[in-house]
Amino acid sequence: MSERIILPSSRVAVGHCVILHDTDCPEGKLVVIVTGQKRDLTLGRYLSVAIAMKKCWNETRRVTPISAFGVRVLFDGEDYWCEPDDSLPQTATYPDGEPRPWEECRGPVHCRPKKKPLRLAIKTKEG
Repeated sequence: MSERIILPSSRVAVGHCVILHDTDCPEGKLVVIVTGQKRDLTLGRYLSVAIAMKKCWNETRRVTPISAFGVRVLFDGEDYWCEPDDSLPQTATYPDGEPRPWEECRGPVHCRPKKKPLRLAIKTKEG
């Protein structure tokens, strides 16, 4: 297995991993890489090959960085997955203020990434 890379996910910014909609089930196959921002919109691409949609967008206020779920996104040269990180506070909430937990309770699901959004995430620095 290759060296594991932690993909950036601490904020809503180009190259970072997010969940795009505040009603999407927060899970690994729905990770989006932010590709741009225009006024109050965040543009992105789903990272998983399991999601056929190429480009996606939403109002920035409805986008949640992956780290807000208390998880990080890892890539090993072949697959990516999300796993809990106890050093990250779980601050994600639904629009009504209720806590919004990460949905993959039975452990991380490995997903095959699309190459174009993956390249953008790998070359983006955290922070």
